[in-house]
Amino acid sequence: MLKKLVSLLCLTAVLIAGSAFVFEPGNASASIKSSIQPDTEGITKEVDEAGSKLISTIREVAIVVAFILIVWIGASLWFSGSVQALVNMKVRLGSFIIALLFSFKTEAIMSFLFGLFSIEI
Repeated sequence: MLKKLVSLLCLTAVLIAGSAFVFEPGNASASIKSSIQPDTEGITKEVDEAGSKLISTIREVAIVVAFILIVWIGASLWFSGSVQALVNMKVRLGSFIIALLFSFKTEAIMSFLFGLFSIEI
């Protein structure tokens, strides 16, 4: 019963998230550009700083997660001699690789994700 409820909840979440891509917003950038003053250097500087802080924060979190995962993997291998522990290690190793990718390729990954929403970095 709980499995069916969780799968129904996941399916609903996917459908709701997918509907966001179906209904694209109108051309809001034209109205925004018309209301921007010619001197936008201050705004551009603040947006660049905010973007740099976001990328730095994501990178730092990914490094901490990678460190925690490598310690967890090491402890699991050290204290467990069973074959089942090695089978369960696949998920941890996959998570570790994803955390490493985020720590070294943060800008590229975030540019791709923002590009999905037509946001240029």
